[in-house]
Amino acid sequence: MSASSPSTLTAALVNQHIEDVLQEVNPILQGRKGLLLQPVSDWSAFLPEVHMDTPWYFGLLAESSGGPGARREALLSFYVGYSTWDGRCLFLDQLPEGDEDTEKLYLQILARIALRIGSRRLTWKRRSIPEWYKTGPPEISEGLLVLRMDRPAMESYAGRQPRDLAGGKAFHRAFVTEQVEECLAERRSARPNLHVRLVDSTDSDAEVMAQLVRGLAIYTQEPLEAVRCTARDYLVDGGGPTPLYYCLLIDHIDSSTGEKTTCGIAVVYFGYYMKEGRFLYLEDLYVEEAYRSKGAGSTTLRALADIGLRLDCAAFYWLALEWNKPALEMYTKIAEVQEGLQVHRYTDEKLAEFAEGLLV
Repeated sequence: MSASSPSTLTAALVNQHIEDVLQEVNPILQGRKGLLLQPVSDWSAFLPEVHMDTPWYFGLLAESSGGPGARREALLSFYVGYSTWDGRCLFLDQLPEGDEDTEKLYLQILARIALRIGSRRLTWKRRSIPEWYKTGPPEISEGLLVLRMDRPAMESYAGRQPRDLAGGKAFHRAFVTEQVEECLAERRSARPNLHVRLVDSTDSDAEVMAQLVRGLAIYTQEPLEAVRCTARDYLVDGGGPTPLYYCLLIDHIDSSTGEKTTCGIAVVYFGYYMKEGRFLYLEDLYVEEAYRSKGAGSTTLRALADIGLRLDCAAFYWLALEWNKPALEMYTKIAEVQEGLQVHRYTDEKLAEFAEGLLV
C-alpha cells in the first residue's frame, strides 16, 4: 500500500476511503478483539451545535461485535491537517483507552486511511512511551516545543473579545475568508508599512508560497529535498470550498517609494480536539532575513490570534525549534509551552510498513 497521487480531496472522498478501509480491517479487528468500527455519521451526540459543521474531522465508533444490541465501546477521532513540506497529514485526536495491542491496531487502521487519502504522515502527541514501540517505533520529534495560547491569552494578545457564532454556521471558505479579511483590514492601519493579506489558490500565489517555504527550509538548516510539496500541491490542496489550509502573505511597503515586497508567509489550518473544541494551528511562519525585527512576525501573530477568536477557536497552537532562541524569547511571553508533550509520527515508507503490519 502506498500514498495515492495528489488529487482534489473532499470530505465525501475521505469518508469513502474510510468505508473502504473498514471493509478490509473489520474482519481482522473482529477476530482479534471482538470489535467492529463504524464511521460516525451523526455528530450531535459529541459536538456542540456551533461546531457540528467541522470540515476534515472524522470519527470511528468501536462496537462489540456480539450482534443485535451491540454496545458502543469507544470513539476514535482524527482530523486532516496540512504540512507545507509534506502535504496532507492525518492527526489523531482521541484514542480509546485500552490495552497497548488494541491501541496499536487502531493506529494501524488510521495509517491505512492516511495512505488512502494521499497523506505522507500519521501524527499524534503523547507523554509516555508504550511497550509496542520496541518493534517498529515511530519517529519522536526531538528539539521541538509545542506552544499553546488559550482563549484568554489570545484575547490579551489580540486586544479584543471573541464574537459569538450562530449555531450551524457553515465553516467553509466563504465564511472563513470573510472573517479573515475583515480582521486584516481592521488591523492594517496600525502598521501601514506591513500588509498581511489572505491569498487565493492561484498559480502565482502558489509559486510565491513554494519560494518562501524553501527559504524556511534553508533557515531551519534542512535540505531542500525535505520539502516534497510543489506549487502544484498547494494549488490542489488550497482550493475548493473547504481548503486544507489558508495562506497569508506578508508585504513590506517602503515608506519613501511605496514599493511593495512580499517578505513573509504564514500558513494555518483549523483542527478540532474533542476535549476543547476548534483550534487554529500555525504550520509555518517565516519572514525573510532582511525584514526581520521590523514587526512582521508579531503583527502576523496578533492578527492570527484575532482570527482565531473571530472563528470561535478555543486555542492557538504552533511548534518551535528549541535552538531558535530569538523566536522562543517572544513566544514564551505570549504562549504556554506544553511541557513533556512529544510529537510522534510515521512517515513515508515507515508509514506504509506500519499500515501493512496490520495484516501480519
